[in-house]
Amino acid sequence: MNGEVGVLDMYPTERGSWHLIHTLFELGYNPIVLHIGTIVQKNQSLLKLVLRSRIKKWIFSGSPQSVHNIKSNQIPLDVFKLKDREFLLICYSMESVLNQLGVAVNERYENRKEHFNLYIQKTKAFIFNKEYLFNGVKNPMIGWRNHIGYTPASSDELKGITELASYRGELMIAFYNNILFMQFHPERTKDGKRFIGNWLQGS
Repeated sequence: MNGEVGVLDMYPTERGSWHLIHTLFELGYNPIVLHIGTIVQKNQSLLKLVLRSRIKKWIFSGSPQSVHNIKSNQIPLDVFKLKDREFLLICYSMESVLNQLGVAVNERYENRKEHFNLYIQKTKAFIFNKEYLFNGVKNPMIGWRNHIGYTPASSDELKGITELASYRGELMIAFYNNILFMQFHPERTKDGKRFIGNWLQGS
């Protein structure tokens, strides 16, 4: 095994992130899974749970929830104060954080499952020392998404967020401090799995 990686499962049911968890096993990692429902039910602090863990890399999953629903669980921003941790936020988790940071999360122009070609701004990735993320990944890379509801708009409005890829006006890959955002499901394609592997191995 390559080591442990933390997973925060944001799905309402505890089997929601099984594609992601299976991918991590495929890549040779041992995923340690926390479920948001359990954390909320027990009134636990996500910050303290991550702080007490020896795990340095965390993946926060997608979810069918809407960030605009007051009953939906949100990602507490204080967890990202842990500068010795790195976070990969997928789909809903990305929407939750960006919405709290002031980025518009809008209703999608259409709702459908699809594979799509995603062109990467590799020059920008190189400038910001993120080029290792795309080692062995085609450009365009093949992405898969199951978007129903909302998505962040492609925008340079918020200082500090660097966009690496967009698709049809929607923000697809970006980074902000110790967070990497992906507005699709990388665990569902060969390119996406390679991307996850690169992120886990990189620094």
